[in-house]
Amino acid sequence: LFVSNATDDKLPILLFNQTDNFENLYLKTREAFLWIYKNVVSYSPNESLAFGHEYNLHNFRYHSGGAGYVLSHEAVLRLGALGFNYHPACDQKIPAEDLYLGQCLMALNASIIDGSDENGGYRFMPIGIWDLIENGAPKWLNANSKTKLKTSFSCCSPHFISMNYAKADFQYFMDYFLHTLKAYGIQFK
Repeated sequence: LFVSNATDDKLPILLFNQTDNFENLYLKTREAFLWIYKNVVSYSPNESLAFGHEYNLHNFRYHSGGAGYVLSHEAVLRLGALGFNYHPACDQKIPAEDLYLGQCLMALNASIIDGSDENGGYRFMPIGIWDLIENGAPKWLNANSKTKLKTSFSCCSPHFISMNYAKADFQYFMDYFLHTLKAYGIQFK
């Protein structure tokens, strides 16, 4: 699901009729989850789970918004039916979308789960992947993350889900590279 205030002929877009900026990020996130709650909720399992890159800041657990998150059916159900517009912890109108979504999920008794794999490889990358490979992990990231980031190509799980700071041209390249390109000499099923 792509949420934007602009249309794109190549992508399915949920139109967000607000200025696309940091101040409206939480409202944009709410709109996306309300759409999921109304349209996709029947396809998910029934435990209240939230997966993502887990931060632990002052003993408060939440997921990196830029890296994205994956929520179970029950977690989306709680957000839509009990959280947004109903629970005070979920009625924020300030920009720190990831922090306040974590606060809302915890108030609704959802389990906040770190999305790293069994080897500590990141599935949800909260910083730009190229920046990480070239410069290593910034100090703030390891100081605030549940799982310490490994350096270079060992950083990531083979079952990678998402990354932050991936511009549109890079996303189109990755889509082509992963789903269209067939390397010469390699047999595909």
